Amino acid sequence: MGFAALAFVACEEKEVAVLDGTVSLNISGLEDLGSDYVYEGWLITPSGPVTTGVFSVSGSGQLSKSSFTVAKTDIDAGNTFVLTIEPASDPDPSPSAVHILAGDFSGTSANLTVGHGAALANDFTSAAGQFILATPSTATMDDENSGIWWLDPSGPSPTLTLPTLPDGWAYEGWAFINGSPVSTGTFLSATGADSGEPFKGGMGPHHSQVKIS
Repeated sequence: MGFAALAFVACEEKEVAVLDGTVSLNISGLEDLGSDYVYEGWLITPSGPVTTGVFSVSGSGQLSKSSFTVAKTDIDAGNTFVLTIEPASDPDPSPSAVHILAGDFSGTSANLTVGHGAALANDFTSAAGQFILATPSTATMDDENSGIWWLDPSGPSPTLTLPTLPDGWAYEGWAFINGSPVSTGTFLSATGADSGEPFKGGMGPHHSQVKIS
């Protein structure tokens, strides 16, 4: 499915419970994925992942389904729960690489986090950065409001501190112009150029040129 843009907002509630052949999700704060993608839960067992079912989330954050019937033998064997993002029409029966929440069971429940090793393996509390509006990759000075650089010009030195993402994820920057979001492109490394064609520069550290003015 390629790379999914990282736009995940920490969920307010993150818990899954298993009882009498039923997997129940208590999760809020998930994003509406639109019509092309769905969420799918997985029990990780010694013999491999077992799907607990798929669901979508409305624009108001309501889960389309929160209780799923699963074979008791699979529930008994499950030691970890993983939530992934999958294509809505997905012929692949295995989990995608886009794991957003995971947790180990303690008794009949598991608390889910983005920092679990089976999810993004980082809670992003160390993420930081500062940006300047400038276009040092161009020869003119009359377009300085058209570039966003994660840069300390006194060095110059990069300012963006981000953890390395696992397979399946990419970062994406956004500028809000008159209230409307404009993508500045995706990137995997905080020290390289982004993919924001046609408005990207050719040098690091990570930067993007967008039409702000």
